Amino acid sequence: MKKIVQIITFLGMICVIGFIVRVTVFKDNNKDMNDQLKSTELKQSEPFQCENYDENTFYVDGDWYYSRHAKMYKTVWDTYAETDTAYKSPEEFLNEIDKNVKCISEFLKKPDWEKQYRGNEDREIIITVSTTTGKPRMTGGAYGEAMLELPSYLVNLDLSPLTHEITHLIAPNNKTNNYAYSLKEGLATYMTEMMGYPGAHRLGAPVHSLAKQFLNEEHQALIDVIGLQLPSMDYYFDHMYAFYNLSNSFTKFLIEEYGLEKFMLVYMSDYLVEDYSDTYGKSYEELKQEWIEMLEYEESYEYTFEELHIRYYGITSEGSEK
Repeated sequence: MKKIVQIITFLGMICVIGFIVRVTVFKDNNKDMNDQLKSTELKQSEPFQCENYDENTFYVDGDWYYSRHAKMYKTVWDTYAETDTAYKSPEEFLNEIDKNVKCISEFLKKPDWEKQYRGNEDREIIITVSTTTGKPRMTGGAYGEAMLELPSYLVNLDLSPLTHEITHLIAPNNKTNNYAYSLKEGLATYMTEMMGYPGAHRLGAPVHSLAKQFLNEEHQALIDVIGLQLPSMDYYFDHMYAFYNLSNSFTKFLIEEYGLEKFMLVYMSDYLVEDYSDTYGKSYEELKQEWIEMLEYEESYEYTFEELHIRYYGITSEGSEK
């Protein structure tokens, strides 16, 4: 009987030691992951600083809140404010839209961007903000009105894609058949970084380092046409995360290596492949190869969406605190 007790005690000690080892390894691995995530501030562009931005226009008229460039029905703000919105007041939110309009138009050198919508009429474009249960989007612009649809969960997570959608308004690219769609979304995503936001697709992670993980066979069809026409909309929806981050990276490379002016010439092109050569003095394939070689020299981190949430907000994607 004594031997049986000794054996049971011995086995119990082994289990306890094994548990301690597993906990220690888990903590060490978790610490390594956190240390890695904290050390990833790589080659981030400095946020663009607007010249003399100190405007703060806000007033209430009936059931509407107004700023210089935007308006919002009171019930829309109530929807955003139901949870912990990233903005303290409708005034702060609408003024953030005004700031984006000012800074994006300044960065893109489009001070008269409203003329493309209003023609010779002397009136400003007003952005009407509304909620949606779908994807964020910007529509309109004609007749002095534009519609910005924002899902409340993005506003509440401080991921409001204001910059992304306002870039589409200021620098529209409405080519048919998804032509230059990669450059269109790439510029909007790049401007999010330039305005100092984390971005819904990268959550503050370094652009090129994040894009590098998609240089593989699974995404080859996208890499083959990055900066050109999409393979198909079905492919886009199946590889959306890769599409936005690769397009962002390619756009960032072209602008920061060769300048904004050349990029915008290609951005508005009707003959993309030919105009890459005419604008840059290099073929599209040569430019793409330069970009790929640049990415291969980047430090690589295999982020997951969960890890990025933990890193940037201290929460999981389900909302529980870490």
